[in-house]
Amino acid sequence: IYLTFAADSKLYFSKSTDSGISWTNPVVLISERVQYCSIAASDDKVIISYDYYYTSNDWDTHYIYSSNNGYSWSSRVEVAGSSDFERYGKITISTDGKSFMGTFIKGDGISSDNNTFNYYSGSTANFAQFTIKTFAGPGSFNYDDFVPITSTSNKSYIAYSYQLSSNTPYQTQWVDA
Repeated sequence: IYLTFAADSKLYFSKSTDSGISWTNPVVLISERVQYCSIAASDDKVIISYDYYYTSNDWDTHYIYSSNNGYSWSSRVEVAGSSDFERYGKITISTDGKSFMGTFIKGDGISSDNNTFNYYSGSTANFAQFTIKTFAGPGSFNYDDFVPITSTSNKSYIAYSYQLSSNTPYQTQWVDA
């Protein structure tokens, strides 16, 4: 079992090899400017997505990965590399461990009306190579509308919540990615 968390602007990692009875001491993987994080694993592959703070309106989604059960880690990979507001990344690995997929919200950091939903995917054979796509769904995506994702061995899906207008209820929908 793997655990990651952000505290005091740092990214921590811990694991258990006895079904959560005991845990390793948390290890700092990224030592500054980190908030919100997400973790996924399959076999010996572990990937962690996190938000990295540059300025109040410039957050970027990054990830790091391990191919040996978290004993060693890659350098950080910046997903979009822009000066926009990119946050709330989620990450998953397919059940067969051959592919990964992540999501993030991109906007101006000021208005949720200016948000777009983006996702990226790649092969775990080379974690550092991936493609980014923008999803144009109906309605608006707010910063607190997290977008959970899941993968099967050959298919990825995206679940998202949206609101068509401020006086309508939120709706949830699944799409193939």
